[in-house]
Amino acid sequence: MMKKFIFIFLVLIFKFQFFLQSKDFIKDDIIFWIGEGEKEVVFIIDWKDNTDVSSYAWGYRFDGEKNMENLINEIAEADGNLIANIQNSEYGSFLNDLIYDSDNDEINEHNGIAGDPDYWSTWSGNSFSELSLNSVGISETILENNMWFACSYGFTPEAIAPDLPIPAIDYFSSNERILKNEFKINIFPNPFCENISISIKNYKNIEGIFITDIYGKLIFKKQKENSNEKINLKFLKKGNYFVKIKFKNKIFTKKIIKM
Repeated sequence: MMKKFIFIFLVLIFKFQFFLQSKDFIKDDIIFWIGEGEKEVVFIIDWKDNTDVSSYAWGYRFDGEKNMENLINEIAEADGNLIANIQNSEYGSFLNDLIYDSDNDEINEHNGIAGDPDYWSTWSGNSFSELSLNSVGISETILENNMWFACSYGFTPEAIAPDLPIPAIDYFSSNERILKNEFKINIFPNPFCENISISIKNYKNIEGIFITDIYGKLIFKKQKENSNEKINLKFLKKGNYFVKIKFKNKIFTKKIIKM
């Protein structure tokens, strides 16, 4: 409850600050930066779902050549509350779903599912106010230093640019780091093809290991019997899943990707 209150309080502060800034958003407003490198871009997602806040912004640093697909995947990998489902084919990459739990309470507040009821549009520009609709797919959209990129849900009756965002906050990762260090947790490889290994030094304190899909449906569960557990997940379809390790009063959650 306290975490929820703090999140709402921060949202109100951000909204008030941006109102004073004549409804503009600049790179310096970013709180959650992902990646390393000399180049920087801003990434915005607007679910346009009529919630109090539907638009969020992340920062991304990189070197070399990256495209918008890399941007989305790497931000989703770093932010445990964001799930991205991108479909790859011989014709390119298609953005299916973006799902987000903004305050890390294990309830997905924003669900942008392809075809249910609409689809994602993608945008780019030199600033928030200059975002324009992209004419190519996410794998063909090349990142350039200091550019802005965005995804906005809805094509019906027309694609609409994202609204003013608030900065995304790194709730999940800080909690994950605390538990990971406390119980010496290591899950590898990730992404994986068939098997994952779960190493937990203090495994005797564990009540169970659970694997769910992105919607929370339970797929696999077992008691941990030793400090190193190898789990065969060959039966899973390609996509994003969650490993949940339940301790007596805590739950460690880690997103895994089946290739």
